[in-house]
Amino acid sequence: MLESLEEIEAAAIKDPMRVASLSAKSQLRKRFYQAVSIGKTNNGYNILLDGKPIKTPSGKQLIALNRNVGTLLTAEWDAQDGVIDPQTMPVTRLINTSIDGVTDDMQPVKDDIVKFSGSDLVCYRAGSPAELVTKQKKHWDPLINWAEHAFGARFIVQTGIMHILQPAESIDRFAGQIDQINCPVELSALHTVTSITGSALIALAIYQSEIEAMAGWNAAHVDEDWQISQWGEDSEAVNLRAARAREFDAAIMLMDALNSQST
Repeated sequence: MLESLEEIEAAAIKDPMRVASLSAKSQLRKRFYQAVSIGKTNNGYNILLDGKPIKTPSGKQLIALNRNVGTLLTAEWDAQDGVIDPQTMPVTRLINTSIDGVTDDMQPVKDDIVKFSGSDLVCYRAGSPAELVTKQKKHWDPLINWAEHAFGARFIVQTGIMHILQPAESIDRFAGQIDQINCPVELSALHTVTSITGSALIALAIYQSEIEAMAGWNAAHVDEDWQISQWGEDSEAVNLRAARAREFDAAIMLMDALNSQST
């Protein structure tokens, strides 16, 4: 059993979606600090608990690249009531993941995002019923068209779930967009959105402000929402979706904060 904040956060680096169950089963650390504040450093801002800087699970300084990111972090730490629950701190966990697991080598994360584009959600369509086919076209066709017109990546769409071998040139052009991202925290946020939506195209479209975040969320859940409309949903599915939404929202807030004018 994981019994400390550090252990829970370290596990979250490997599998963020396990955090909800881990925190529920673990003995959470009591809140040991009174005041949360932001301090200035040479390379950004650090978060101070009673004047002492927070460290990541691996012992590195938890650094916010601008004040708006620092504000997100301080809000999470200040909101802890009685105990420190990592489930309620998705921005902190995402930045910890970036600092401990991405900063030293960004390429594996880039490669994983590109891998998603090779079997992207929006390329696999239903043949029926007509209502679902129409919804998929409405939400997904604009993304296919955008990728082709914006950076020359022509993705093949087919009916069914048999794997499509996408054109190598399209994957390379998509990879060229990802290669332009040089901020580990930004890349980590993009990877989170990619993993949650199952679509590198949806994630990149949100990142490049081609679509709003909610439009991306809705596009990623076309199939799920249609099934819910037909059959309803159980409590476990509701809880899982809520957990995904927390991670998604945290990644979007982090992207927005990184792109803000605050320094």
